Amino acid sequence: MEFSNHYVVKSLSRNSRPFCRAGGEFGILSILSAFRSAAVAISTGAFALLLCAALPAAAQGQSTPMPFSGTPIAVPGTFEAENFDLGGEGVAYHDNVPGNAGGQYRLNEDVDIILSANALGGDYVVNNFETGEWLAYTINVAATARYDIELRASSRFSTSAFHIEIDGQNVTGTVTVPDTGKWRTFQWVGKKGVSLTAGQHVLKVVADQQYFNLNSIRVTAAPATPYFGTPIAVPGTFEAENFDLGGEGVAYHDNVAGNTGGQYRLNEDVDIILSADALGGGYVVNNFETGEWLAYTVSVAASAQYDIELRASSALSTSAFHIEVDGQNVTGTVNVPNTGDWNTFQWVGKKGVSLTTGQHVLKIVADQQYFDLNSIRVTAAPLTTPYFGTPIAVPGTFEAENFDLGGEGLAYHDNVAGNAGGQYRLDEDVDIILSADALGGGYVVNNFETGEWLAYTVSVAASALYDIELRVSSAFSTSAFHIEIDGKNVTGTVDVPNTGDWNTFQWVGKKDVSLTAGRHVLKIVADQQYFDLNSISVVVMPVVVMPAVVMPAVSASSHLLFSSGFEGATALLPPSDLYGTGGWQNIVGMDSITGFAWPPTIWGGVTWSIKSRPSPGITEPRPKPSTSRCRRAGFPEQGPTEIRPRTVYTSSP
Repeated sequence: MEFSNHYVVKSLSRNSRPFCRAGGEFGILSILSAFRSAAVAISTGAFALLLCAALPAAAQGQSTPMPFSGTPIAVPGTFEAENFDLGGEGVAYHDNVPGNAGGQYRLNEDVDIILSANALGGDYVVNNFETGEWLAYTINVAATARYDIELRASSRFSTSAFHIEIDGQNVTGTVTVPDTGKWRTFQWVGKKGVSLTAGQHVLKVVADQQYFNLNSIRVTAAPATPYFGTPIAVPGTFEAENFDLGGEGVAYHDNVAGNTGGQYRLNEDVDIILSADALGGGYVVNNFETGEWLAYTVSVAASAQYDIELRASSALSTSAFHIEVDGQNVTGTVNVPNTGDWNTFQWVGKKGVSLTTGQHVLKIVADQQYFDLNSIRVTAAPLTTPYFGTPIAVPGTFEAENFDLGGEGLAYHDNVAGNAGGQYRLDEDVDIILSADALGGGYVVNNFETGEWLAYTVSVAASALYDIELRVSSAFSTSAFHIEIDGKNVTGTVDVPNTGDWNTFQWVGKKDVSLTAGRHVLKIVADQQYFDLNSISVVVMPVVVMPAVVMPAVSASSHLLFSSGFEGATALLPPSDLYGTGGWQNIVGMDSITGFAWPPTIWGGVTWSIKSRPSPGITEPRPKPSTSRCRRAGFPEQGPTEIRPRTVYTSSP
């Protein structure tokens, strides 16, 4: 019995010995006190043996580690290296040398722990991590995704290295710890993009090559990474199925686990089927449900406005989505129409989305199920787009507040952010107020400042000369502007007079501006502040059709200052400088009486042209400066022709 009792005690761990010894002694005392049979003593001793054999699993000799704080460490998160699991040598850690040589914190363990000298703090550091040693941490991963796992480590060697295991599987490969210059100088080093599944796991840090010190461990959700390794070039078109790497919650969200379509990316939860789109595409993301999303890392070539469109199909009329760039909704809800069939796809999206140069994450989010998605197209939008969708017709009159879409720097420039007037286009920076113009107009662009401008996409019906005028008001006499067509100044500076009151408007502008047929961008630029702008008028110059001129016959015996040869010996050049009260027309030829060439040079080197008056009933849109006239001798008083000085030549005989 003494042998049996001795055997039981020796076979137990240190913590269980008192209890087992008591059990053994209880057996012996029972026999001695009651003088029972040897069989009873043996049975009692065997009971003690069996009882003690079961205890190590609940004590120091447990086979699985337990979290140091009692609950698994939350991941993503950062935790201290010294808070490795409970369980002892070979279960929660392995240390090559017994005892805590550092003498800090967990004195009953064999892991060497010292006070931290890390600039980031941390209280303690696991010291002199040797080849083959390891520490285990029970963690709880919040979501299946890719994570970056990093150690805050220091070393004076260039050969130090480690790897990370999850549930016994090496998930990082060997990671080198660089020589940090001092043992007290720590830095983060690790592996990015490690795939972890949701739930409880054991993370183990294993030293592949000594020595290094370890302060803490950081596990953070990795950003999504491009499917092909490099960001998708924008502008461009790309396939929906090539969403980023990163897994659920990072590169995509799908409401149901697994790829029910069974195509292409079988380890992801996005449902992918073969494409039946007439444009091809290989695969289609199937049955996009409300709340699901896909992320794509893109690289935008230049800051500009872009059209973002999806090639989608739906048999429902309520399907919808929106686009996010770096987490910001840039499109609002976009409806996917009923395309008639799930295999019938069309482009649908948002035009004029502002994107800046560089790398971004573009996310497609389903606002309302269901639709199928084949591909995404991001194309550079025109610099500006007409406010009502189509260019403004010219000739015509249009309101100043209906400048193009495109935003600051593209459709307009305003010196101060925000619409200070608080009317009409509240998301723009142009100051708009209600109109007090006697001609109405709804709204007025207020306080046009020096350097500010507005752009309007126009469609000119025909190449011609046009009068471009602004309906403006000002209380200053120095206000001015100019007009540009496709970036070219076509008016020069035009003064805006002091109209006497900000609510008193008048037309002011430039006449005879040459415009060619087709689409153009008309820009109003403030050269000198301030003025208010109600509307813009672009009208074609009137074309006056001149009646045929019948000249009376002139004989050689007439008392003529000179003879023109207009009786039939000369030719008429095309009319020019036509206006309401007349026009000018040159005659070319030899004078039939004097022999002089027409036009003649007389009276000190002045040449002459013919002015034809209009027939009665032709209106006069604007006055012309008066000129000196000399009536040709021999014409009737009511005759239709006068002459005026034109061009100075060298005098002839």
